[in-house]
Amino acid sequence: MAQFTMTVNLDNDAFDQNDQELARIIAEVSKKVGNGFLDGSLLDINGHTVGSFSVELDEDEDEDEDEDEDEDEDEDEDEDEESDWEHDYINATRPEGN
Repeated sequence: MAQFTMTVNLDNDAFDQNDQELARIIAEVSKKVGNGFLDGSLLDINGHTVGSFSVELDEDEDEDEDEDEDEDEDEDEDEDEESDWEHDYINATRPEGN
């Protein structure tokens, strides 16, 4: 069975001070999953680790992805460079704390 799991510890000043903090974290996870990340740590607005997320795929789905990757290898290098840029941007970007 394919499964998505996210755990967030809400016992933190960032959640007491900002009622939109959970929504911000969920939006970040959505971006990461949309860009192909299958797991990662969750940081609050102050940069503290407050949880994690993971996507577990069925073995059949993993095989389908491998087939898709073989087809994608024939794509233009410019598209690959754009994907790398998006990947680095999301990894390097974190909202600044107040």
